[in-house]
Amino acid sequence: MPDLSFDTIAIAVMALILLREGALIVGGRLRRAARNEVRLTESARHR
Repeated sequence: MPDLSFDTIAIAVMALILLREGALIVGGRLRRAARNEVRLTESARHR
């Protein structure tokens, strides 16, 4: 049974890494989108 527990640990670690990478990617996209919105509102104000 030690093989099974090692497999589950490895899968859990991989899932955590993927989740963290996904969160970083999503966070970067949200930050970029927020920056674009600020730019749009600023340009609208100047008009």
